[in-house]
Amino acid sequence: MEENTVNICLRVLKEQNKNSDDSYCVRNVPLFHSVTELKAYLLERCTEELRPAADCNFTLGFTGEGNKKFSNTSEVQLAEALSLVKQGMITLWADPN
Repeated sequence: MEENTVNICLRVLKEQNKNSDDSYCVRNVPLFHSVTELKAYLLERCTEELRPAADCNFTLGFTGEGNKKFSNTSEVQLAEALSLVKQGMITLWADPN
């Protein structure tokens, strides 16, 4: 893993059942300070995985304590999500619909 990057386990929620997902590993993702920049990066790198999302209007989030889901809508929430990085890896979820 490169310096100033993180590996992301991206869990993309299925359209038919939001309680199930497909997981993908996205390696060496730069540490962004903007949620919009991170979404644009993921959309560019994971176009097929995030289908039907065609722009940055999809929902991106992380799982906190007690498996409570949080949406990443601000820089503060993104910083909170990045604080959960363990051994260079973080798990984020995305709802492309």
